[in-house]
Amino acid sequence: MEQFKISLLALVMSAIMGTAPALAQGAYVGAQIGYHDIDTGLDEDDQALVGDDFGINGVLYGLYGGYDFEINDDFIAGVEVNFNLATSDLDSDYGVAARVGYKASDSTLLFARGGYQEVNLDALNVAVEVAEAINGGPISDAERDALEAGIDDVDDSDGGFLIGIGGEFMLQDNLALRVAFDTIEFDSTRLTAGFAFKF
Repeated sequence: MEQFKISLLALVMSAIMGTAPALAQGAYVGAQIGYHDIDTGLDEDDQALVGDDFGINGVLYGLYGGYDFEINDDFIAGVEVNFNLATSDLDSDYGVAARVGYKASDSTLLFARGGYQEVNLDALNVAVEVAEAINGGPISDAERDALEAGIDDVDDSDGGFLIGIGGEFMLQDNLALRVAFDTIEFDSTRLTAGFAFKF
């Protein structure tokens, strides 16, 4: 196990130092995990009512894929799609984005992207959290059932433009590590990391 950790560290360091395999253009698919925190939109009075700890967030895990075109020796442009399931207050999100990238070295790509992302909330989970915050503790089964009955009339999905930045680091000839920071309409913070296989 220790040897595996040392080998993985060596791969990551070589990617950062620019000695890993060169960036490849073309199609790619990847898996990612991340965290998404969304602005509640509450005013000061409402936030005080539910408490400072209340927020809308969740862990993401999903897939992404796309295609990059080489513009010249230093720049690429591409398009990608993504789909993620989520935990806690979020059910899922999905979207499409265009991206442009700068090859900082043979194995490092820095990119910016923009597109559209749709987010599906777990409305019942959010409603229960609000009720428990106001109640100062757990709610009864009957109160939960009443909330669930009313959730059917609630629109629990919304979307908007996504912008973000990130970095991609080649670990092997067809394997890249990627980290990204995004926001949806400047109302959320979305951090992801993943691995992509390049064809």
